[in-house]
Amino acid sequence: MAHKISKFAKKAHGIRAKLFQQKRYKEKATLKKTISMNSEKASQRAVKEDDSALALPTYLLGLFIM
Repeated sequence: MAHKISKFAKKAHGIRAKLFQQKRYKEKATLKKTISMNSEKASQRAVKEDDSALALPTYLLGLFIM
């Protein structure tokens, strides 16, 4: 499919090429947004996992206070 799209992009001229590039630009922008959202979610998960690794159970907290 990608080969067909690139072949059309090379052949298109004038207003057709302009409209095609606008459509392609919009697709790439949405793709970048979804990728950044997914990477942001992954980084938030990593932060949450690190916090839970440092947390102590409540029965051990009593030993350190006394």
